[in-house]
Amino acid sequence: MKNAKLFLPTGKLCGLRALAAGRTRAVAAAPAGGAPQHVPRSAAGAAATVPDAAARTALSRRIVQAQSRAAPNEDDKRLVETVRRLLEGRKPAVAALLVEQAWVLSRRCLADKDLSKELIVQLISSEGTAAALQMLPMLTSSCRMCSAAIKALKERRNLKGVRAVLQHARDTGVAAGVDGRGVWRAAIVAFGALRRPQEARQAFVSMRAAAAWTVEDTETVNLLLNALAHSIELQFIRCKQLLNEGVVPDTSTFNCLLKACMLARDTRRAELALQWMAEAGVPANEVTFNTLIKVFSYSKDFERVLSVWRQMSATGFAPTARLWGSLLLACSAAGQLEQAGIVWWEMRQLHSQGLGDVLTTDNVCGMMTACNDAGQYERSLAAFEEARSLGVPMDTRAFNIALRACHTPGKTPRQEQLLHAFALYDELKRSGLRPDTYTFATLFSLCAAAHQGHCALQLHNEMLELRVQENVVALTALIKAVGGTPGMAEECHRLFRRMATGPARLKPNQATYRTMVGALREQGELAAALRVYESMRRLYPADNNEFEWLLAVAAERALRAEDADLRAAVAAVCGITTSRKVDLHGMSVLEARAAVLCILALLQQQYRDRGTITHDAIIITGQGLGSAGGEPVVRQEVIRLLEALLVQLPPEALSANAGRIVIPQQLLCEAMQRKMQSKVKVPPARSPLPPNPLGQQQQERQVEGG
Repeated sequence: MKNAKLFLPTGKLCGLRALAAGRTRAVAAAPAGGAPQHVPRSAAGAAATVPDAAARTALSRRIVQAQSRAAPNEDDKRLVETVRRLLEGRKPAVAALLVEQAWVLSRRCLADKDLSKELIVQLISSEGTAAALQMLPMLTSSCRMCSAAIKALKERRNLKGVRAVLQHARDTGVAAGVDGRGVWRAAIVAFGALRRPQEARQAFVSMRAAAAWTVEDTETVNLLLNALAHSIELQFIRCKQLLNEGVVPDTSTFNCLLKACMLARDTRRAELALQWMAEAGVPANEVTFNTLIKVFSYSKDFERVLSVWRQMSATGFAPTARLWGSLLLACSAAGQLEQAGIVWWEMRQLHSQGLGDVLTTDNVCGMMTACNDAGQYERSLAAFEEARSLGVPMDTRAFNIALRACHTPGKTPRQEQLLHAFALYDELKRSGLRPDTYTFATLFSLCAAAHQGHCALQLHNEMLELRVQENVVALTALIKAVGGTPGMAEECHRLFRRMATGPARLKPNQATYRTMVGALREQGELAAALRVYESMRRLYPADNNEFEWLLAVAAERALRAEDADLRAAVAAVCGITTSRKVDLHGMSVLEARAAVLCILALLQQQYRDRGTITHDAIIITGQGLGSAGGEPVVRQEVIRLLEALLVQLPPEALSANAGRIVIPQQLLCEAMQRKMQSKVKVPPARSPLPPNPLGQQQQERQVEGG
């Protein structure tokens, strides 16, 4: 660190950068045959600052000359040693600054190829793509460095960075010839992972032009086909061309084709790939049969799945645990539970006879999932216990599926199901396993079915103590459990506020709003339920009939109990700001009914406060032209409701305008007086009120999906 030429104080850095800029301009003004002074820095690498191909070639020549200067002197060795120590300490930014200083002052690259590779990878990981690309001209380029940089950029999903490094490798010549094969392979894999099949194909064409590929290089062909898996037509065309050129395929070649067929659900091309495979005399392996099973399973062709299994037995290929698992999942996807039972029995026999380790944890989970999907929950639990008795190790995922199987609708009392689930949960902890978010979400759902909100809260406290990460699904299930238990409305509000004000991963979704509305309705807090519903309508479409019923019930209670808070909540949902007029266009029958009841509640309050009503009431119903069949169903329901509430409409109120109803002020006063004397009850709607909607079906789908 004593050499001031290489390691200057921090205060000199601004001067160094200015010096670098000045030397960049000097290079631009230098004659074509002059000695290279400095390679300009750029966020996209040296080549990005050059406007045309000729100038880029000249710049690349100067980079190569700079990288191939005389043998390293003492300063270079000291720099290499310092950079090595910095990289071992994971300080790539400091190392890059030292390399930049050396480049500016002595126009020397970092001489060590391995250090150059390590520096560029660490820069990409910690400092970002731009910092790494700026360093490229200052490092010793090699095939290994460029390949590692492309792989790191692929992990960061940086397509522009991959293109820039590939261009740098081509300009500096490290991608030329067979020695540069690694750069092209890394680029092809990166373009495939980034879903750029055309660029992967073009990279292969450029690889051939650079003499980096020979017809014996089957590995590169397989990488290309795998990169083209999401463009099946292009993949098959390119594969046929290469086979015609004399490429010798192997099993991986055809496995790549089958993978594309699986992604595209293309059974016709899968059969074509098998035909090519047979013509080439290439044997199938585990991946081949496994992919074939998935191709036909995803295409809903279970008979072909069984034919693949028979073909595998005919060729003498012994099924592996992975293949047994794929067959179980295919049975589950096709709803073939009996066939899954036969497969399970064969696996047990092989396991008992010691003929293969086919009864794995994954396969046990596959069998249990097949049973759960078919509604055979007792059978799922039986498979779980049977696998445990045979010594198959269970993980948290297997216990979670067993917990899901405890939720047996309509067969076992909910309390017994919950006790069984708690026993499994205790066994999970005794086994040394750690419960996850899905574990607690399933237990919360079981507590909700058994109306055990207090148990759910205790589980939630344990979840927090174990530092298990919460998510929307788990907390929604918890709200459902708490809301279904009488006297726990305040806990519902607390949990919902915690989700609404918490991090983004806990923000309530539509299922949460539905669950909260149903929980508050269960607790009898209709005004609070309507406020939550109004918040939901600002985020999600309000097209659910369950909430229309909630609105109608709230409006009836507001009129009957003269609840001002509830009346204000109904008015906010219906958009009512005055008792003089209400427009029912666009409302369903239930919403229109609620709006009319809200208007009458406002008029009733005015009559109580003043002893009279000072204006007429206008109800715009429309003529029913937009309804099914052209029937004025809203108008008919409003008339029926008004007549039941002793508002006897005169003929002129109905015949003057077919799209509106005008109730005179005196008629309203008489009706209010009769109502107060006779305590008229609000008539029920024409169809029965549905059970309390707690968002059950949507919430259960979320919990099942994990």
